[in-house]
Amino acid sequence: MLNETEEIQIESKIQLLVEGNDERNFFEAFIKHHSEMLSIKDIQIQNFKGKDKLCKFLPMFVVAPGFRDKVRSIGIVRDADCSARSAFQSVQDTLRKVRLLVPDCPEKPKTNGKLTVNVLILPGGVHKKGMLETLLCQTFAGTEIGGCIGKFF
Repeated sequence: MLNETEEIQIESKIQLLVEGNDERNFFEAFIKHHSEMLSIKDIQIQNFKGKDKLCKFLPMFVVAPGFRDKVRSIGIVRDADCSARSAFQSVQDTLRKVRLLVPDCPEKPKTNGKLTVNVLILPGGVHKKGMLETLLCQTFAGTEIGGCIGKFF
């Protein structure tokens, strides 16, 4: 979480808010690897440093210099952990508190023409529990890479 001496820097019109360093590292690599295909040029990843910290991060984020002038799209990525439904409801509650648009369900953006807000609860879906690592393990299951991961652990 940011301390009193840190300030949120808003540099891009697309803001991706992620739960931790693992998500930040993953999405930075993903975007870099797929940058030509995705045609995303103006994106900034903000780490809110923990699932329980979004409620403290968002109020500072929406008043950060440049937020109102620059930001046109916000994506929030959070792990489901034990309950995707609870994780999504927590994000919805936090968005309401700071008076941002609140999507009705994960992966379905809410927009008003000026701002779009979308939420992704990993590993995906409303009923799945887990996290980014769960999604990656599912992705590589049954492959040579999956075998290597299994041997590593």
